[in-house]
Amino acid sequence: MKKKIILVAMLSIVSSFELMAQATSANITNTAGSSDFLGTGNNFDVVFKANAVEYARLKSSLAGATAGFWGFGTNAPTRQLSVSTMSNLGTARFTQTNTNYYNSLEFQNSALSKIFTLRQAPTGAPEGAGSFGFYDNTASAYRLLINSAGNIGIGTQTPVYKLDINGADATGAIVNFNNNGYKTIFLNKSGGPGNYNNLTQTNDNGIFWSDATNTGTNGFVIAPWTNSSAGIRIAGNGNVGIGTSSPASLLSIANGASDPTNYGQGIQITNADGKRQQISFIRMWNSVLSAGFKAGTTPNTTSNIWGFGTGQAVDANFSPDFFSINLANGNVTMGSHTGTGIHSDARLSVDGKMIAKSIYVTVATSEWADYVFAKGYKLPSLNEVEVYYKNNKHLIGVPSADEMEKNGNDLGATDAILLKKIEELTIYLVEQNKRLEALEKENQELKN
Repeated sequence: MKKKIILVAMLSIVSSFELMAQATSANITNTAGSSDFLGTGNNFDVVFKANAVEYARLKSSLAGATAGFWGFGTNAPTRQLSVSTMSNLGTARFTQTNTNYYNSLEFQNSALSKIFTLRQAPTGAPEGAGSFGFYDNTASAYRLLINSAGNIGIGTQTPVYKLDINGADATGAIVNFNNNGYKTIFLNKSGGPGNYNNLTQTNDNGIFWSDATNTGTNGFVIAPWTNSSAGIRIAGNGNVGIGTSSPASLLSIANGASDPTNYGQGIQITNADGKRQQISFIRMWNSVLSAGFKAGTTPNTTSNIWGFGTGQAVDANFSPDFFSINLANGNVTMGSHTGTGIHSDARLSVDGKMIAKSIYVTVATSEWADYVFAKGYKLPSLNEVEVYYKNNKHLIGVPSADEMEKNGNDLGATDAILLKKIEELTIYLVEQNKRLEALEKENQELKN
């Protein structure tokens, strides 16, 4: 009889477990003092299955560091909440059905002193419907926001550019790129004169860079990513190189182009009006030397001049009176950019003294005075010469003083004229010598 009672009890227990396994829902009322719960009373994980397939798990207290961790789609959660999926529909979705409320996920530290919210803005929000970002609840401000246009704002909730940054840290830094302790480059507001560099003035904005010791010995390069030397490099000593990695002066420009027809290489300065293109070199005591272009009113005329001169690099003041090249004809002038006298169209015009060890003036054969010794040359008589210079105050064929003042001295022509007079004088002397020799011979014969 005792064995039958035990068998009946065991069958009742088995039947109870079968009924529990077949149950699809449960209603547990936890009243005051009640110890009702949903879970396990032993040290096993709580597993949630559907059709015998596991979909979620809560780790038990025996799991050690992962005790109390939830896993969805995984039986080995490594975080307080671990979600794993192989679905192309995404891992998780948070939907706010009320269009007037933010869709948000809040993060709070253990001291409850700082709360951040990852949230999406609803219709009518000041940052724009659909804007998404990290919101600092304590400061009531977005730290980073992406609006519906794709613009990213840092320090602003209304970015109008693809990257819109507003504000700076306590040092004035706006953007800082740091590489293993090496502060490579940062955008900054100087704050005061001499901050970061002696060039800075109060509240200047700038791009600054340094090395590990903040000595700034590293260079800074702005260049396309190509296998060439195209670009700009600022060396640690402040020298600027264009097309060269080792600028030896404050500005070094190297033309690496091998195409001789590539006229765009070098320096080009252009103003919107096309009239004022000057470079000024200013030294102490405010003395100025400018090199540049002085435009006239009509293109390709003699009023368009390039040269060196005084005055600031402003068209109204710039005067290339030291050295200039006329852009219409290539004529070069020194001392006056307007040329001098009737010879202002000369290839080289100098308004002032010239000193040279040697000057060569080319002349044609027909212009040189060798023809004086040719047969048939009509040598004026000395009487003709005397009458001419008495009436004209200069020799035959020699320019007068008035002509010299008006036209200048043509060195080649003047040399040819002087040579002509020397050769004529030589002929006169030879003829005079012949007459003297004849007279001496005649006197000698009379004495004998």
